Parts: sequence; C-alpha cells; structure tokens
Amino acid sequence: MLCVSSEYGVLKRAVVHRPGRELDRLTIDNKDDFLFDDILWLEEARKDFDTFLHVLQQEGVEIFFFEKLLKEILHSDILRREIVGETLALEALDRRLTSYFQGYCFELSSEELLRVLLEGVTKREIFSGASHIRSVCLNMMGDHDFVVRPLPNSYFQRDPYTLVNALVIVSAMHYEIRKREALYSRYILGHHDLFREARILWGGEPGDTCCYTVEGGDVLVLSPKVVAMGIGERTSAAAIQILGGRLAEYGGIETVMAVEIPKTRSTTHLDTVFSMVDRDTFVMYPGMYETPKIFLLSYDPRGRLLGIDEEWGLKEALRRVLNLEKLKVIETGGGDPVKASREQWNDATNCLALAPGTVVSYNRNTASNETLREKGIRVLEISGKELGRGRGGPRCMTNPLLRI
Repeated sequence: MLCVSSEYGVLKRAVVHRPGRELDRLTIDNKDDFLFDDILWLEEARKDFDTFLHVLQQEGVEIFFFEKLLKEILHSDILRREIVGETLALEALDRRLTSYFQGYCFELSSEELLRVLLEGVTKREIFSGASHIRSVCLNMMGDHDFVVRPLPNSYFQRDPYTLVNALVIVSAMHYEIRKREALYSRYILGHHDLFREARILWGGEPGDTCCYTVEGGDVLVLSPKVVAMGIGERTSAAAIQILGGRLAEYGGIETVMAVEIPKTRSTTHLDTVFSMVDRDTFVMYPGMYETPKIFLLSYDPRGRLLGIDEEWGLKEALRRVLNLEKLKVIETGGGDPVKASREQWNDATNCLALAPGTVVSYNRNTASNETLREKGIRVLEISGKELGRGRGGPRCMTNPLLRI
C-alpha cells in the first residue's frame, strides 16, 4: 500500500539510500558542482546513517533501499537499455562514444552497472584502451574526468519524488546534476513490483519537465486536503499552480499553500525552514515569521482554480488553512536568534516525524532539541556531523511510502 496523507502520521514504510562510494568522488575542486559545501568522510557518514536506520527500524518502519530497487529492475535487458540510453543523453555524449559505452554497459552485471549509475565512471576507468573511438568528447576529457557523473546527493531520497495521498509526483530537478536521481526513480516507480499500485501524477510526460521544476523537499502534506509547497530556487510557481489542479482533480486536495522562500544556500527547500511534527504543531525557523509572500490556491473537485488569496504571516496562514483554533510553533534555537540561525543551518527544522509528537533530529541541534522536549515532543537523536555536510537532515534522507 502507498499513501501519505500527512507529515506526522505513523511512518510505516520508507525508501532510503545508504551513502556509497559516490561520496568518495567529491573533491575540493568539484564539490561545488555537486552542490556540496564540504567533503564528507564516507566511513563516518555510513556509521551515522546506520544509526539512523536502527532508529527507524526500532520504531517499526519497514525500510526499502533505493539502490536495491534500482538493481532489481536492471535485470531486465529492455529497462537496462532504456536507462543507460537516457543516462547518456543527460551526459550529452556524442553518438560514437554513446554507442561504445552502451556496449560496455550491456556486458556488466546488474551489480556492476548499478555502481556505474550511482558512483559514476571516469575516462581512465573504462576508456584507457579505446583510443580508436573518433570522439571529440573523449579527446577533450582528462583521464579523471567523468564520462558519467556520480550522484552524491542520492542519500537525500526525499527530493526525487513525493507521495501526496496515493499519487506520485516525480520531480523535475532544478540542477542538472540531480536530474538522473529523478530519472532512476521514475523507472523504479514504473516497473518495480513495490510500486505496482503507484499512479504518477506528474513527471511521466516530457511536458512536465521541460520547463518546470519541482522537488520533494518543497512539498509538505499538511492534511488529506491541504498541501504546502515552497516557491524558491528549486520549485517554480507555474509548476505549483499546475500541480495544484491535478492534485485537486485526482487526489482530493482542496488547497495548496504556496510559500515563497529565499533563494539562498541555507533555504534550499521549504522543509529547511519549517516542518510539521503533529496535527497542530510545527518546528519553525523564526526568520520565516514574516514570509514575503504566501498564496492560498483553492480548487474545485474538477481541478479548476477557484481563487488565489494572499496571506500575511506564516503562522496565521497555517492556522487558517488547517482550521485550527490555535497553532503551536516550536522555534529553532529556543528563541535565541543566534542559536536559531546556527541550528537552522544544521537542519533543526528538517526533523522527521515518525508519529504524532515523535521526531528524529540531529544531536548537534542542542537548543532546538531541548525546546522540543520541553514542549512534549519525543526526540530521537542521531549524529549529523558528516551527513549534515550535504545540507540535509533526517526528513531529507527519508521518502515515506506509507503513513497511517
């Protein structure tokens, strides 16, 4: 069963990706190209991630690994050919180089091909004996240049696709380096038995991705009828309005709350400034109290836009859209503006709700975690000293498939 109708319901099933050798491909020279501020220590990142997995499993979450799902569909020759073809198209290789590389990939085992798709491959690793290929692309490459780039961001499984009720939004990623994450997810969603009930609402047609962008970190399912979406660097306003109509027509959504977020490194997605931890409780960075623009988009059951109402103030907008008498807001940093800024950077708002009033958070956010506990929230801490260097927290690392 696939269904996510809230941010705080009991998490029963989720997809994750254990950090792999793709992170060892990061260097001081290429980290910016891969959207990283620093180089991660893979062994320690894996230890931290394994602790995270243990917490999830102890709380009864059934875990599915992205890499295992992808490997399983690579057993199909047809899918293997299609996935490799689309991968090479995104790498913009010339025809001769593409033809050679396709032949190379077809001879690999599913495990070996999986490593190429996730970890990337350099010219030296496969083309040292291929000087006969007439390829300007190949001649222009240095030995350590990537023919297929690695996907170090793939441990942030929240972004490539999102479930809203029983519908799937396949992301149209803003940055070129992350587009393959959504590509592989689309193939898994369309062909793996785990997703045989999946209904793709967005991302299945070329028109969904050619001009528009939307990423999972910008989508928060506030209730079965209300979705919040961030308008920022990663998700466009036009995509939100179109998605709202489809969600209304096919998924029962009545209101989309579109929230403008700053286009800064510290606010990459909506879930970096607030998250929902219970029916009436939010963790929020106080710098977002006076959000520049908030729009409530109302739709009828046929997906027709009924109106766009501008709201002022994030707290009041959330209270109204959820029909709550009172909204509980827990500030990051415990009300201290310096601590709030530091801990927002360290993903204090990006905690993952496992059940109403139970969250997973990085242990480095001491002031925020203490405040959460004072407000009655059960906080399960994990280390974020390495994982957090990629600018994402427990919510970013988890893609829920079922909440009840």
